Amino acid sequence: MRLGPEWDRLREWARHKAVSARGHSSSDVLEQIAWRTLDESRRATCGEALVAPRRVRVRLNSDDARRAETSLRTLGLELSQAGPAVQDVLTAALEREGRRQVWFHDDFSVILDGTPGVRQGRPQLTVESRADWGLQAFLADPRDSGRDRSRSLGPATVINRDLVFGVSRRRDSHISAEAHAEVRVNPDGRVTITPSRDPRHQAVVGDTPLVAEVTLSPRDPGYPLQVGHTWLNLFWDQGWFIFDDTAGRALPAPSVGHR
Repeated sequence: MRLGPEWDRLREWARHKAVSARGHSSSDVLEQIAWRTLDESRRATCGEALVAPRRVRVRLNSDDARRAETSLRTLGLELSQAGPAVQDVLTAALEREGRRQVWFHDDFSVILDGTPGVRQGRPQLTVESRADWGLQAFLADPRDSGRDRSRSLGPATVINRDLVFGVSRRRDSHISAEAHAEVRVNPDGRVTITPSRDPRHQAVVGDTPLVAEVTLSPRDPGYPLQVGHTWLNLFWDQGWFIFDDTAGRALPAPSVGHR
């Protein structure tokens, strides 16, 4: 019996919490940090890929800080290399559990800060640099084995050939590598679509050619969006923004200029 997508989401979240609890009970400090990194990744992103913050600071009990340093030395790493170590630990733990992996930025870093007032075995993680300050959506096709095709959709997301191919799996010869349109999620949840200045770059919202900036209400159910000859389904609901099956969180963000 299938109870629907809402039940699936609740079940996945419950499983995540159970796995996280097992990880948090670990005596290995790097593993504790890894599971807290997963918590932050799930807090910020969803859909086909979870993406870790770019940089985190971890406040540790002084004994835990010494143990973390010892673990890093055992791996032949310096304190400045805690990021790659945490990434490896989390990747291995998720693989053991048969769970979906987390994507990491190439410059992912973890700053270890031994400080009084922190309980032993309870490292406190603070995100110092997020994966994206705006719309959080990431394209990664799990069927595309062996290739990392994750892509961030920022607060001003340029729609071009790579994005269309990533979502729809279609190569459209009528879409150039330059911007066709830009999608921006405003802090109040409104979706603004801005056309390219180049009249040759066609984008259509619903059945209306996009010739001027259009703002869509968060109360609307969504629109089909045509870019070149390719149609993408554009939906949003309660702070979530969806291109076809790729979802992202709409967070307050300063807009960035259109190319």
